[in-house]
Amino acid sequence: QTWERLGETGNFVTDVARAWQLVEESSNQTNLPQVISLQCRYALMSASVNSLATNLPVKLLIALIQKKVWTPQQGLAYALQSSNPEQKVHLLRQIANYLPANLKKQALSKALFYTQEIDSEKERAKALSSLAEKLPPQLFPVAVALTREINGVNHRAQALSSLAKFLPPQLLAEAVSIIREIDSETYRTKALSGLAEKMPQFLPVAVATAREIKSQYHRAKALSGLAQKQPQLLAEVLAAARNIRDYYCRADVLSDLADKLPPQLLTETISVVREIPPEPIRAKLLSDLADKLPPQLLAEVLAAARNIRDDYCRAEVLSNLADKLPPQLLTETISVVREINSENHRAKLLSDLADKLPPQLLAEAVAAAREIKSAYARAKALSGLAQKQPQLLVEAVAAAREIKSAYARAKALSGLAQKQPQLLVEALAAAREIEDEWSRAKAFSFLAEKLPPQLLAEALAAVREIHSENYRVDALRYLADKLPLQLLSEAVAAARKIEDESFCADTLRYLTDKLAPQLLAETIAADRKIEDDSDRTYSLSDLTDKLPLQLLSEAVAAAREIENEWYRASTLRYLADKLPPQLLSEVVAATREIEDERYRALALSSLAEKLPPQLLSEAVAAAWEINSEPVRAKVLSDLANKLPPQLLVGTLSAAREIKDESFRADALISLAEKLPPQLLSEAVAAVREIDSEPVRARALLSLAEKLPQLLAEVLAIAKEIDDDDFRTEALISLADKLPPQLLSEAVAIAKEIDDDDCRAEALISLADKLPPQLLSEAVAIAKEIDDDDCRARALISLAEKLPPQLLLEAVAAAKEIKEEYLFAKTFSCLADKLPKFLPEAVAAAREIENEWYRAEFLSSLAEKLPPQLLSEAVAIAKEIDDDDCRARALSSLAEKLPPQLLSEAVAIAKEIDDDDCRARALSGLAEKFPPQLLSEAVAVVREIDSESVRAKALTSLADKVPQLFPEVLATIGEIYSEEDRADRLSNLADKLPPQLLSEALAIAKGIDSSYYRAIALSSLIDKLPPQSLPEAVAAAREIKSSSSRAIALSSLIDKVPQLLPEAVAAAREIESSSSRAKALSFLVNKMLPQLLPEAVANSREILCEYDGTKALGSLADKPSQIPESELYCLWRELFHISSVHTRSKLLTDIKVLTPTIFSLGGQQALKDIASAIQDVSKWWS
Repeated sequence: QTWERLGETGNFVTDVARAWQLVEESSNQTNLPQVISLQCRYALMSASVNSLATNLPVKLLIALIQKKVWTPQQGLAYALQSSNPEQKVHLLRQIANYLPANLKKQALSKALFYTQEIDSEKERAKALSSLAEKLPPQLFPVAVALTREINGVNHRAQALSSLAKFLPPQLLAEAVSIIREIDSETYRTKALSGLAEKMPQFLPVAVATAREIKSQYHRAKALSGLAQKQPQLLAEVLAAARNIRDYYCRADVLSDLADKLPPQLLTETISVVREIPPEPIRAKLLSDLADKLPPQLLAEVLAAARNIRDDYCRAEVLSNLADKLPPQLLTETISVVREINSENHRAKLLSDLADKLPPQLLAEAVAAAREIKSAYARAKALSGLAQKQPQLLVEAVAAAREIKSAYARAKALSGLAQKQPQLLVEALAAAREIEDEWSRAKAFSFLAEKLPPQLLAEALAAVREIHSENYRVDALRYLADKLPLQLLSEAVAAARKIEDESFCADTLRYLTDKLAPQLLAETIAADRKIEDDSDRTYSLSDLTDKLPLQLLSEAVAAAREIENEWYRASTLRYLADKLPPQLLSEVVAATREIEDERYRALALSSLAEKLPPQLLSEAVAAAWEINSEPVRAKVLSDLANKLPPQLLVGTLSAAREIKDESFRADALISLAEKLPPQLLSEAVAAVREIDSEPVRARALLSLAEKLPQLLAEVLAIAKEIDDDDFRTEALISLADKLPPQLLSEAVAIAKEIDDDDCRAEALISLADKLPPQLLSEAVAIAKEIDDDDCRARALISLAEKLPPQLLLEAVAAAKEIKEEYLFAKTFSCLADKLPKFLPEAVAAAREIENEWYRAEFLSSLAEKLPPQLLSEAVAIAKEIDDDDCRARALSSLAEKLPPQLLSEAVAIAKEIDDDDCRARALSGLAEKFPPQLLSEAVAVVREIDSESVRAKALTSLADKVPQLFPEVLATIGEIYSEEDRADRLSNLADKLPPQLLSEALAIAKGIDSSYYRAIALSSLIDKLPPQSLPEAVAAAREIKSSSSRAIALSSLIDKVPQLLPEAVAAAREIESSSSRAKALSFLVNKMLPQLLPEAVANSREILCEYDGTKALGSLADKPSQIPESELYCLWRELFHISSVHTRSKLLTDIKVLTPTIFSLGGQQALKDIASAIQDVSKWWS
């Protein structure tokens, strides 16, 4: 705190670094838990200092807007200042609901725009998904377009699924189109499922798309999702599920189907389930089906259960069947149960069946129970059967008494005590014989509820015999609710003997619900002896609700003894809710004793709601004593709402004495809500004394809510503000509050602003409020703005409000914009409102010299153009010389072109010289081609010289002309660039028919570059039939580069698991430490234990160049198999690196590394780190 007050945070960081170094130098085997926890504490302190420099928390930003500390425009401006696009999108999304309509739309539009700047496609998809539910209809086309640009199919599918729920009908067709472009069947399935709920009119298209999926699993998953709308698909889904080779995938689909199947498909479903070899999967599915089956099919499930060899799995199915079996199947069920080898499972099933058995079968069940050798299991079975034959209880008790394990014997006798309560004496005796103290304490968890009053004293004595304080505390907790008053004092005595203060305080808190007043006094006395301030605070806070009036003063005294002022203030706050008026004065006095002004202020603010009028004057006096003006202003603001009229005068005087004008304004603004009319004039006078015009304007504006006549004065002050930024800010704050008669003056003030940007912002804030008679003035002001960007923004903001006659003026102003991009953007926006300008807009497009902007302008107009203007738009596209721009213009027009213009568009595309651009133009047009143009398009593509580009274009056409696939493959084989050859082959892999896969494999094998050969092979693996796998394995083994060989072999592991050691060997040979660590991290989940230490050793080498937490995190579930010395060295280096991030990032790292922390420091380290997190959070809250 001292360094912070002095503004020398760097010195504090240096001190932390020195302490950290000393701890590491003192580390050894015995003190490792303390070292680990201190390293975490110092890393958290460093990261907290780093966090001070990061962006304002979104909740605080929202609060500033809600409480009118900041105007909505300020909040929006702040959010837009964030340099991190992810954070910027997050802030804009969160504050949108707290902004007025015009700013909300602007915030969401900006948020959508900034998603493009997020580098990570995963995070970009998340950002788009998070915006989906908030977007207004007009922004959805942009969102869909941005989704289409995401290359990663999984992320594109995620974003599309989120958007689908909110898309208007006219965009659903485009959504389906995007889904069909997703190559990955997994993610195409995911996206289809997301759309299924929203699109009944497109359901046939979705079904057709799903049926095109080649993978049986993914086809079944997609159809299953759609079957909610078309139940007739269920038979098709079941057929697809039957053909899925992977048992887990088959089970996944069947599990999805369980709740949807009609009766006529259930027999076939059971048949499909019985064909699954892994018994756990089969058992799970049979259990899931049990609730849905009619009686006539239960016999088939019982037969299926009998065929399961694993006792646990068979028992699971029989357990789920027990309540549903008809009488005629019970004989066979008993027979199946007797075949189960596990006596525990057999006993449980016999017990579960007891209520269902008729007399003739009960004898057989009893015989089966008597055959059980394990005394515990036999007792359990006989106990269950005794519900139907009470005479069996004696036999069950005898079996329970034979159990050798004291814990199991106590548990069995405790269970039987429901029928023979006298057995609890034996159960308690057995519990006392348990040697393991954890188990002995645990025994009281099931004994406590059943013990009669006469045995509770003995139980408490048994608990007191437990040496471990931790386990003794647990046992006392189990007993606490059952103890009568006369034993509670003994329990408190037992608790007070616990040496660990934290355990002692915890136990006392558990006992307080039942304590008599005299014992509560003892508890407070015990609390006062707790040295740790945090423990004493928590204990006193928990006691507060239970204390009678006569003990509350003692609790206040205990709180005043707490040395740490943060905890003292917190405890006083908790106590204040319970205290009678006569004790609240004592709390106020205790609060005034707190030296740290921040904590004193916190306590005073929390007391404000609770103080009676006679004590509020003392609280105000305490506030006056605070030297720090911002803190004093905050307390006075908090007290303001409670102050009686007689105190408001003095508080107003105190506010006027604050020297800092900004803080003085804050205090006056808070008081304004409470001031009676006779004091408002004094507050206004106080505000008028503020020299700073922006601050004075802000304060007067808040008073204007009670005195609307002040708005004219605020406007006059705004006019006097010299600084354009502050004057604009004042106008923006006023905009929503001004009455009609003051709007003309506001427009006049906006006109006088010199800075173009500020003038534009002022106009934008006023635009929605302006009446028709002022709009012409606003347009005139916009026309006078010299800066093209500012003029464009002003005109666009006014466009929604302008009548036709003023739109003409705005169009004239737009024409004067010299920057062609801004001209195009503004003109396009205005043309939306005035369709008659579309011919002029098309003509204007022709005049734009910059061809990139001309193409962009044409693209923006494409959706709006009527048929009669499309031919001119095509002609303009034809005149564009730049091949790339011409291709973009043609592609944007493609969706709107009628058949008669498509042939002209193809002709224009043919004239494009650049192969890549020509291919893109044709690909963009391909979806619209009628059959007669497809052959022409294919001919044009065949003329492309570049094999790589030709292959890409042919691939896009092959979806409509499947006979092109052999030609595409042949073209890929001719591509000179091996990178392009591998890329084109990878893009084609999922589309190839089976008969072409061997040729594709040959092309992949023919690539000389090890890396690109590996990439090409990897893309084909999932498609290859079993007979081609040996050839693929041989090709992978021939790759000389270790890194590339590891890539190829890794992709084969799922199909050929025995390749794992070979892939690991290849990874070991990789020279680059970063690449080696990545490869080993990928393989680690499939790795044998003896390979883990090497993975760790390699991970250390790349901590500075790669994500060290991920490297260690991938090993985190196996730390016990890694040498401790290796693990500690990696941990130490990693934490120095992690501490340079923010605290939230560091906390994420700690969560990932929890298994590693436990391996190095055990439970103690985890406990200390939890304490460190709490402490640091309080220090930097």
